[in-house]
Amino acid sequence: MASVFPDESERQAARARNKASEAASAIQDAASETVEKYTDKAKHTAEDVANRARDAGNQISENVHEVAGNFREAVERSVERQPITTVLLAMAAGVLIGGLLRR
Repeated sequence: MASVFPDESERQAARARNKASEAASAIQDAASETVEKYTDKAKHTAEDVANRARDAGNQISENVHEVAGNFREAVERSVERQPITTVLLAMAAGVLIGGLLRR
């Protein structure tokens, strides 16, 4: 009867090792899936942020071009309607900016 008991213990130990190995494998698989899921989510979030930043940059660029065009048109109209006043204002702005830059 002593010879049967060690065999049973060895079988139980082998089953326990197999179950532990299966559990470890399942945990590893679950961890890999979780990491992959969050990596994909982070990638999509980063792409979304980059796309929004690009779109915002394009919109800002368009706005700057529009404002510059409007300013140019306003200066041209001012020069056509009041050339002397426009030149005097430009000179005053130059003197003011020059004085600010010297400081």
